[in-house]
Amino acid sequence: TPDTVVLAGAAYLDEDLWQGGFFYNGMTMLFRVEEGRRIPLDMEEDDYYVDCFYNAPMFSGYVLRILLKNNAISLAEAPEENLLWMFYENQVVAMNLLGAYPAGERDAALTALAQYAANEADDDARECFQQGMRNLSWNASELTEEGREAYQTLLAAVEQTEE
Repeated sequence: TPDTVVLAGAAYLDEDLWQGGFFYNGMTMLFRVEEGRRIPLDMEEDDYYVDCFYNAPMFSGYVLRILLKNNAISLAEAPEENLLWMFYENQVVAMNLLGAYPAGERDAALTALAQYAANEADDDARECFQQGMRNLSWNASELTEEGREAYQTLLAAVEQTEE
């Protein structure tokens, strides 16, 4: 009912009490709960807008990226499937983020990602990974130095899965 609606951001109730202000890639905020209090995770302006629904596979990649940026999860704890979707969401951002991790952690995660894409992912996810690899080859100039190191590690890991 309209009296229970909490408005935030651009949301509104019109004269007929219909809630509006939504758009496809809705605004998302993520919180860490500590001692019963919600503490917002640090997010940049572009992080608030998600280009998928919450129940789409890519949403898990989006959430993982924010969690990693906030050190709310370790790279070793990141599920390979979520790494794949984080990579697919934005390859340059993913490589630059993963490139900032110590080489051992980064390399283990990227090897696990390549193995997951080659051996465990369903056909749709595998195609998304391959499309992401093609996109990254075209956009590699946008990588940081650490991102380029991560990309080289990923290329080598993909090559190993093809042998």
